[in-house]
Amino acid sequence: MTHGHTPQQPKQPSWQSRYSEAMSDNGYELMGAYIAGIMDATSSVSVVVSSQPNARLGYRIVPRIQLQRHQSHLIGVVDNWALEHGIRGTIQQRESASGTKHIYTIENRDEIEQFLKEIEPYLVVKHNAIQILLNEVLPRLRDGVHMTKPGFVETMAYVDMVRDKTASSDMKYSKEYFEEEWAGEI
Repeated sequence: MTHGHTPQQPKQPSWQSRYSEAMSDNGYELMGAYIAGIMDATSSVSVVVSSQPNARLGYRIVPRIQLQRHQSHLIGVVDNWALEHGIRGTIQQRESASGTKHIYTIENRDEIEQFLKEIEPYLVVKHNAIQILLNEVLPRLRDGVHMTKPGFVETMAYVDMVRDKTASSDMKYSKEYFEEEWAGEI
C-alpha cells in the first residue's frame, strides 16, 4: 500500500554536534571512557628504539600512540577530545588498497603521558602495557635515566615488557641487544 510519499532518512546530527552534546551532558568523564574504548580496540601503543647517530649513546627511545582508521570521523573525535586536554596529535592521510587511511599520532612524551593518564582508568585490554609505560618507561625517559648505558639497558627492560604486552614486532633492539653491544661497558 503506497501513500504517495517516499520515506526520508531522519536528519541525524554530525559527529561534531553529537560530540558537543555528549560533552555538555556531564559527559566529560564518559567521553574519557569512550576514548579509552577506541584506543583499547583499535590503537597501537609502541616504544620505538632506533639508531640515532646524533643521540648521546647513538640510539633513541620514542614512545608512540597511533590510531589508523578509514573513517575520518573517529579520528576527529579522538583529536577533538585530545585538544580539549591540551594534547596535540598529528593527522595524516595515506592511500591504501582499501581506501584512504587516516592516521592519528602522538609522539610528544609529555602529551603521551597526559593522554594515557586521562584514559588509563578505563582501559581494559591495554591496561597492563599502559601501566608499565606510565610507571616505568616514561618516568625514566623524563628523568634522563636512559642517557647512560646502564640506565638505557634498565629502561630497555621495561620497553621490552611493553612490547611483549602489545605484541610489537619491532624487536631488533632489545635489552639483550644492548647488553651484548655494550658488554664490558655496563
